[in-house]
Amino acid sequence: MRLNRLSYIAAGALLMLFATLGWKLYLQFNGLKQSSAPPKIQGKLFSAIPLGDFQLLNQHGDLIGNEVLYNHWTLLSYGYLRCPDICPTTLMVKRSVQTLLAEQNQALDLMFLSIDPVHDRPEQLKQYLNYFGENITGLTPSPQDDRYQNLLEDLAISANTIKDNRFLTASELKLRDESEQAPVSHGIYLFLINPDGELQAVLYPKVVPTMAIPQFNAAQISNDIIIAISYFNHQQQAEADMLSRLP
Repeated sequence: MRLNRLSYIAAGALLMLFATLGWKLYLQFNGLKQSSAPPKIQGKLFSAIPLGDFQLLNQHGDLIGNEVLYNHWTLLSYGYLRCPDICPTTLMVKRSVQTLLAEQNQALDLMFLSIDPVHDRPEQLKQYLNYFGENITGLTPSPQDDRYQNLLEDLAISANTIKDNRFLTASELKLRDESEQAPVSHGIYLFLINPDGELQAVLYPKVVPTMAIPQFNAAQISNDIIIAISYFNHQQQAEADMLSRLP
């Protein structure tokens, strides 16, 4: 009887210790996040936002998911292959950004997500992206897998081909526009994803009063990405230092 009582006391003491350490850990992590607000960029820089599980087809017809985002920095844009101006221009700017960062020994992977999957299937994506050089990953949904919706929701991608984080079907587009070839309208943002597969920043184009369409500037984007990477590394090091000081 006495042994059982001592066991209960010991278990209670351990629970108190774990609760105290857990609360201390929470306070320190929370204090770390509060004390290191992200620096300003032309866009929005986050502490890091996890992305839900997704599955999409690449331009080779392979089904890929979150694993393609791990262990490297990724710059993702979205658009459609019939786009006459902003989509190809943005892809060229992204290639320039990749080159500028390479000069600073910083690797960057490029991705392009089609928001017109009725027309932009893997074979069309492959042919289109070849015009912009090698090693750009194209993404389009698989008709058999709706997990692409998680990525649309997490990145808050908007377009007139999307409703409730779901791409409209060919029949829905035709019913709405009386044509499957109606123009696609969409937002203009770039998404920077960190090596943990989390959203690190949303980059905005520059609005120039004399230009009808907002434009991305390669030098500005490169500078903002360097700032984001530096912030990410600082956060990682600060968290590692804090954990090393815990009892």
